[in-house]
Amino acid sequence: MYPASAPAQNLPVEVIDSILDGNRGDRQSLTSSSLVCKAWLQSSRYHLFSEFDVYVGLNVGKKFLKLLHHPLCTFVYCIRTITIYPGQPDASGIAPLGDKTVTRLAKLMHVSSLRILNHRGLIAKPTLALLASTFSDVETLRLTNSFASANDAIEFAVSFPKLKTLDFQPHCHESTPATLPDAPPPSKLSRVQLYSPFIHRAWFLKHHDRFSALTLSDIKANDFDKIEEILADLRPNLRDLRMSFSPREISASLSNLGTTYCASASTCSIPRH
Repeated sequence: MYPASAPAQNLPVEVIDSILDGNRGDRQSLTSSSLVCKAWLQSSRYHLFSEFDVYVGLNVGKKFLKLLHHPLCTFVYCIRTITIYPGQPDASGIAPLGDKTVTRLAKLMHVSSLRILNHRGLIAKPTLALLASTFSDVETLRLTNSFASANDAIEFAVSFPKLKTLDFQPHCHESTPATLPDAPPPSKLSRVQLYSPFIHRAWFLKHHDRFSALTLSDIKANDFDKIEEILADLRPNLRDLRMSFSPREISASLSNLGTTYCASASTCSIPRH
């Protein structure tokens, strides 16, 4: 590219990042980019290794944890998103995700997005507390795992002090909360996605002034009264409202609901099927 007498010209890191970000969905291109030269290696690794799935109890999960602690492993600083599959529960209904596994995951110091996907077994409370302290910088949290109660799920979600976005779909063994948790939402939490049957809505309504973006998902016909209750309280502060319905034919009869509650939101989406 350059004459032999000309000094080497290096692209700024910001330019390299921009180029690779445009190919973030193409792993083959990212892998090839990492081999171009040393200057491209760090940026391409950031995209190649930005997300990882942790399968607790499976050999692939054990190998991943072992690799994290290998002295030659250099991609741990690139990982920003991890998805944890807590594993198949034992006879008592407890998932195999334990303190030892979480302690080993502490090697991942730059995680900003955490997803826990599994509803077949409970995670012990001490392990949940350790997860929250280990990943205290998490800003985006998605929960679809099992909890003994809705209160336990809320208390875990709000234990992340920097949380901004919550995708909240816990599977709760106790369907009706006896009392509301005392813990307030994190100060920066403003975007929330809730799912039917909305058994935890009372807590969110208690703190309705905190939320500016709301997504209500999997709405069923018998949820309409709950939806009106939620939107009536949250309406003054909402700037972004999104709703999706199940089964599909329900959405065809909701134009009045959308007109009523989308008026104050700058973004409102009610998908049509």
